[in-house]
Amino acid sequence: MARSEEEVFLRGNWKTIVLSRCDEIHIFVVTFYCSGCKFPLPNSSQYELTIEAKFDGQLMKTDPVEHVENPNFTQELAWPVNSKALHQHRLQRSAVKVIIRSSDATAEQAVREEIGYVVLNLRLAQHDKVSLTECFS
Repeated sequence: MARSEEEVFLRGNWKTIVLSRCDEIHIFVVTFYCSGCKFPLPNSSQYELTIEAKFDGQLMKTDPVEHVENPNFTQELAWPVNSKALHQHRLQRSAVKVIIRSSDATAEQAVREEIGYVVLNLRLAQHDKVSLTECFS
C-alpha cells in the first residue's frame, strides 16, 4: 500500500466520565471514535482498519472495520482509573497515544501498516459527571 502525503482525519470524542452511585464513584478515561475521511485505499479489498490506543501502559484495540476511504468506526475504548490516579495523570501531563493501523485480513502473518497517529493530552479531555440513578430512572 502506497503511503499518501495527504492528511488523514479521524473524528471522535475524548473525555473523562465520572459515574457515581450512592457512595461508589467510578472514573473512566474514554475515547470514542466515530468516523474517518481521506484514508489511503489499499491495493486489496481484504484490508481492515483498527485503532490502537495506549494509556497508563495498557493497550486497547477497536474491532476491525473495512478499510475504505471514509471508514465508520462507531466504537469506544475506556480505561478505569481512580480519582487519585486521574489527578496524578493530569499533573504529569499523561496522554493517550492513538494509532490507526491497516492490516491484511487474509495474510498468514499479520502485515500491519501504520496509517497515522495522534497524541491526546489528558488535561484537555472534557469532564462529564453522570449519576447512575439518573440513567436507570
